[in-house]
Amino acid sequence: MASIDGAVGVASIDTGDRRRDARLCAEDFFDVEQHPTIAVTAVSLPVGPCDTPTVRGTMTVRGASRPLELHLDALASPVDGNGDLRIRANGVVNRREFGLEWDPAFAAGGLVIDDRVGLRLDIVVVRPTAVARH
Repeated sequence: MASIDGAVGVASIDTGDRRRDARLCAEDFFDVEQHPTIAVTAVSLPVGPCDTPTVRGTMTVRGASRPLELHLDALASPVDGNGDLRIRANGVVNRREFGLEWDPAFAAGGLVIDDRVGLRLDIVVVRPTAVARH
């Protein structure tokens, strides 16, 4: 069975709104100072053709680890003919399962934020280069 480990820096979040991005990185949400990364460990990878290839694993946010299921758009496609591969995937997680809450003042203002958060991943797997041995 193949497996992968990856992480993304929380400070790299880009929603298109700098104020919202700063709010998401703050202590009362992602808390980038204490939890600078979101980690993904995939423990079940598809190895052959199928209608909707699915990767199953674990996602860790703010120290909370929960199951993750990602649906691949394609198993892999070559990048620039150099051996690197691009993998695109999507999935949905429940933000509350990771302790991501909005403050009551936000909800009191009549705004509703969905508990479900869509994930879109565009991953490039870089082929390792040969290591010189001395």
